[in-house]
Amino acid sequence: MDKKTYNIMIAFVSSLPKIPETVEYCGADVGTAFCGIQTNEAGIYQLQHSLREAGGLDRIILVTSKDVTKLHSAEPWKRIFEKYGRSSMSAISFLKEQVKAKHPELAERFEESAFDEDAGMEGAMRYIAALGDVIQREQEAAEAAGLHDIVLHADMTGGFRHTSMMMLAIMQLSKYMGIRIGHVLYAGKDRNAPKGSIVFADDIHRMFDMIAGMDEFQKYGSVQALDEYFGDTRAYSEPFRSLLGAMRSFSDAIRICRTSIIEKELESLGEHIRVFRNQSGGPIQEELFRRIIRVLEREYGTVLGSGTREERRLNIIEWCLRKKFLQQAMTLCTEWIPQIIVDKRICYTEDIFAIRDCKKAAKKGLRSWQQEFIISYDPERKRKEKEKVPYGDALDMFRYILKYNRKDLLVELPDDLQRILHSFLQDHSRNLSIYTNKDILLEPISTNNAALRRAIDQLKKNAKQQNQTKGLLYPTIPNRVGQLSEKRVTEIFGLSAADIAHPTKTPAPQLTDEEQRAQKWAKREAIYRRMFSDSDRIMRSDLPLDAALDYLRSYFDIREERNQSNHAVVTADQESSKLEEDITAYIEKLHAYQRAVTP
Repeated sequence: MDKKTYNIMIAFVSSLPKIPETVEYCGADVGTAFCGIQTNEAGIYQLQHSLREAGGLDRIILVTSKDVTKLHSAEPWKRIFEKYGRSSMSAISFLKEQVKAKHPELAERFEESAFDEDAGMEGAMRYIAALGDVIQREQEAAEAAGLHDIVLHADMTGGFRHTSMMMLAIMQLSKYMGIRIGHVLYAGKDRNAPKGSIVFADDIHRMFDMIAGMDEFQKYGSVQALDEYFGDTRAYSEPFRSLLGAMRSFSDAIRICRTSIIEKELESLGEHIRVFRNQSGGPIQEELFRRIIRVLEREYGTVLGSGTREERRLNIIEWCLRKKFLQQAMTLCTEWIPQIIVDKRICYTEDIFAIRDCKKAAKKGLRSWQQEFIISYDPERKRKEKEKVPYGDALDMFRYILKYNRKDLLVELPDDLQRILHSFLQDHSRNLSIYTNKDILLEPISTNNAALRRAIDQLKKNAKQQNQTKGLLYPTIPNRVGQLSEKRVTEIFGLSAADIAHPTKTPAPQLTDEEQRAQKWAKREAIYRRMFSDSDRIMRSDLPLDAALDYLRSYFDIREERNQSNHAVVTADQESSKLEEDITAYIEKLHAYQRAVTP
């Protein structure tokens, strides 16, 4: 047999009764029975039988109190102890001898763990942690032997005060360590009944998993624990399967932040909850699930409920913030708030041509026209901004000097690059009087400068590829070369990787994230103010200008934080808690704002 599972049993050892009695217990499987004198025997025999195809029990951890280690020598027990050559025995010794007599293969698989029942609650908690270490050592030994499916079985039969609570804590701790919980059993006998019975309480214990799964979904929007609990759902009703599927789809949408379908998935989830809640019958697990589904409805009420699309979207963002889904909240803010700002007339436009421009640009960027309008629209953006002097990067500076005829910046280049570019510009200038009106595509140009010759050849080659036959004047050569790609420029001037690796003499300005953001906002704010004040009034608001800009600034800050997190910035401008507070306050402010009613 190829053994794959390592089975551990844990039991709190019971004391010996005053009078020994062999009790027959009906097994958990139909037609099986197990006999024992000591209360824990039946549970061990049952598990050894149930796990026979998996190789039986690998380790039996017996938790002992002071009482079960005391020697017993009362007359009724002596005759039984004599069978093992003893006149007195403790409860733990007797249990082990009884089990070994029936199952010799278990003789070396016991481990005793002493617990002081008088140690109080703190002592009990310390013991649980220590027992967790014992179980973890078993886990590590099993994994070292190639057995990675570690299963813990619990006998709830014996023990002392608060044993059940301790056992539950041990099982939860083991589960957290990656150990699977197997059978949970109890062996008992009514006082006047002729036989006892062994009951597997697995399903009752697994209710913890279902409740934990609902708690996980309620808190984190995850269905992993519920999927593990229900497993193959073919035995359940169609409404229940559909509900679980809707929960899973919503979980996926939130987890990977699929903003385009979150609303649809929430609507679907609400509908499936209503259908499932209004049906009856089905397996007991469904009935239990139906009892606690109302908690889910209360938790998701604001996002499942009716109301305007605008309010529902704000509710969803608030829900994400409550659940600490900060990244999702920022993404939803980025995508949804522009439309809310426009719909509330905090910032809007009546210019149909501005809307047309935004719709065209939005289609390319896969976003709404309102996003385009709030984030980046500028009616004058076609007017090209002057390029900034690229301090810091030598190759960028090299091209900038060519493009804009900035010979005054030659001193910024490393010495070798200065000489190369100075020679090129000097030779080009020397022939300007001769070739001022000459078209290099129509007339030959003579030069002894190798870089200038390669530049002319490259420009002619480019013109040929574009079917251009004239219109490339000699004076424009430096400017046109400066517009070529970095690769072409390095080829023309014979520059190596080492040449272009050096910085300029003046370093690039080192701005903090806060300074960069301030610069960026100042630039965008200037555009907003221009659009608000132009005669065309492309941008409008029902609010005073500064109040409208305050809404726009808050949105800008949220979007910047979201972009920073997307680009793995090591130190964000704000701590998460402060950011959550700011976004929450902004959403509440949007909730409270009532659009002015136009008569």
